Amino acid sequence: MSDTTYTPPKVWTWDAESGGNFANINRPIAGATHDKTLPVGEHPFQLYSLATPNGVKVTILFEELLPHLRSVEMAGDPRMVETNFVGGYKALPIRFTKN
Repeated sequence: MSDTTYTPPKVWTWDAESGGNFANINRPIAGATHDKTLPVGEHPFQLYSLATPNGVKVTILFEELLPHLRSVEMAGDPRMVETNFVGGYKALPIRFTKN
């Protein structure tokens, strides 16, 4: 009797035939498909959000607040949310001086 155990390849490639115009919309891949460096803006704070409502709110906050501040600096170590569902900052202590 021959050995029928499956051994996955070291590098998996998608080499299935096309099933029409919409065949590739459900390709079995997960995660990033390419490496891309994030752009760096002119301000010391860089906000990367996918135009989510909360991301837009923080962007508006920075646009309105930063012109009125002389300096903004970290006042302590950030504390992260400890959960399996959501990741992010629980506390981000800052110190600022007004113009």
